[in-house]
Amino acid sequence: MLERGHYASRASDWISALLAGLFLATTFPVPRAAAASFAADLKQIGYEEIELRRTGENHLFLFARVNGRRCSCLVDTGWSLTTISTNITQRLTKAGNLDELKLGHVTLTNEPAVVQDLRVNGQLTAFDLVLGCDFLIRHHAVIDCAGRRLYLRREALANEPKGELEAELRGRGFIVSEMKRHDPLALTCAAKLNGHDVELLVDTAAMWSCLDTETARVLALRTSPSANQISGAAAAGKRGFGVTKVESFAIGRWQRADVPLAVLALADWGLGTNGQILGEVGGILGGDVMLANAAVIDCGQLKLWLRSRK
Repeated sequence: MLERGHYASRASDWISALLAGLFLATTFPVPRAAAASFAADLKQIGYEEIELRRTGENHLFLFARVNGRRCSCLVDTGWSLTTISTNITQRLTKAGNLDELKLGHVTLTNEPAVVQDLRVNGQLTAFDLVLGCDFLIRHHAVIDCAGRRLYLRREALANEPKGELEAELRGRGFIVSEMKRHDPLALTCAAKLNGHDVELLVDTAAMWSCLDTETARVLALRTSPSANQISGAAAAGKRGFGVTKVESFAIGRWQRADVPLAVLALADWGLGTNGQILGEVGGILGGDVMLANAAVIDCGQLKLWLRSRK
């Protein structure tokens, strides 16, 4: 079971068949020229670019180096504290720190990290290192989900370049929503599902977006059973889940119709009505919706940008 400070949604370890058979909304194509232009704009105001990869399970990751040793690294807004696996920590780190962390061409030193046995159902996870919410906020990270880029900055943006960045995103057809920072560390956004207020955890490592079973009940959503099962850190074994579809899904002025969602009890991850950490969070905004709508997550400014449909 994860420590309370690392509650995370751990949808990142869900099986790839999580919502097999459901329709994934058509993603926005991101032309290379547009992605390169956005990268150039961010570099001009002091961001450093790190190229990411995407797994078949919607995970954004890269191969990093910790003290010269190659390791797989998950970028996860739904994980509170940056964590390195006990499997690779011998002779690598001092207690509580990554002495040297190389992410692409970016080198960082003396990065705080928790050492933990990263396993799901007794098996080592696919990732040796998780860059969590603490790291992303501390380095004013911007995550371009569709462009598969992580941008870091040494210090917070001043007002003028901040305005330039926001104008650039609006000009590209993005709609902004505010995110909320919690303690323990988490980023959430306020959504309206079928007209009802629901707070969602913003989780780049969640393969699919989902609702807590109690939230689905309150919204009177029709839920169909699935033959598949899920598993993840902080939850023993596998369990079943349901699937539903909301007619109206809105985050601020951004809106979509007929959005498919998984339905399951989120208490093991500290979320939902019965959760012991963030009981006010009724669901998760996951990688499917973020990829389909070309999300840009500004962890430093606590802003979530989603592409509009014109």
